Amino acid sequence: MATRRKDGYLRQCVTIKGKKYYCYGKTRKELREKVEKKRKEIEEASFCAGKNLTVEEFGRRWIDNKRNTVKSTTIRNHNIIVKRMCECEIDGAGNLFGSLKLVEVEPEHVREVQRRLDANGYHTATTNSTINEIRSLFKDAINDRLVAFNPASGVKPLKRREEEARDTCHRALTDEEIKLFFEAAKDSWYYDMFCFLINTGLRCGEAGALRYDDVKDGKITVKRTLTRQEDARFVIGQDAKTKAGQRTIPLTDAAKEALDRQKRFNIQTQGASIFEGDHLFFSNAKGGVADSNHVSQQIRSICKKAGIQSFGVHAFRDTFATRAAASGMQPKTLQEILGHSDIRITLNLYTHVLEEQKVDEMNRVSIAI
Repeated sequence: MATRRKDGYLRQCVTIKGKKYYCYGKTRKELREKVEKKRKEIEEASFCAGKNLTVEEFGRRWIDNKRNTVKSTTIRNHNIIVKRMCECEIDGAGNLFGSLKLVEVEPEHVREVQRRLDANGYHTATTNSTINEIRSLFKDAINDRLVAFNPASGVKPLKRREEEARDTCHRALTDEEIKLFFEAAKDSWYYDMFCFLINTGLRCGEAGALRYDDVKDGKITVKRTLTRQEDARFVIGQDAKTKAGQRTIPLTDAAKEALDRQKRFNIQTQGASIFEGDHLFFSNAKGGVADSNHVSQQIRSICKKAGIQSFGVHAFRDTFATRAAASGMQPKTLQEILGHSDIRITLNLYTHVLEEQKVDEMNRVSIAI
């Protein structure tokens, strides 16, 4: 809004890119022209400065702009991916992708990043997510009017060549594997946590954030999960992974027994007979949170001892889901217990059909000829 000074000139304060500028004019028309001129000058100066930004410099600024809009674990993931793409060589002279000016990046540079990551043995999904990151970064650079086109827009994703996750980390354990694993795990610090996970389908982070006052009337209420900070530390988050992750789960007898044993174990190891309601059920051997890194490390060691194929902690959740589906649990019920926001995840990823069930189902098929 313009104001008139004592000398007769009109003055208007305008805010451009977060900074205040004052423009003056004898008439309103002249003042409008000067305001418009100032805007163009600032935008052109910003564009020229942006043209000199390297991919790495803009990447850091791009991440900083996201810092107050996404979770710290997302910022950490962005840092990892941007670092990975910036450190890719793009020629035989050792030049890095991150050292290129934004306006210098061509589609062939992006394809070279893709080729380098693939040749260095990165998982297909990792390589594709890196290219997606470049695409997102340049999309925002276009919005900031720093570049005219997106060099990653035409780069095709690599075709997956690895086994599906449902056959590796997302796999249901067989009866024999379960038996051998839990026999070998009896002396593990996390034995009761393993029992609890396979009987509830909880994510490791959800179990790691479970407090005494979350258990009531034979049910648990999932309110929060462990979350990873930008510095890679695991801390107890303020809420669940998603809105659907906030849920109440009835406990089976086996799950109740696991929690009761864990309570007694906590009394023995921590020297206390009474705990406050916000005391955690599960912790690591040093008293810190029981995060997936510590738990998975133990699982690998136990698998080696038991002489079975190694698996990740998520296999407990997968096994629960598969057995629940095989026992006839309705998909919608299973979706709510697992805390999935999309039922397609429940149906496509977790409900593996056991070989025995397939044989049984096929034997029921009878076609008269």
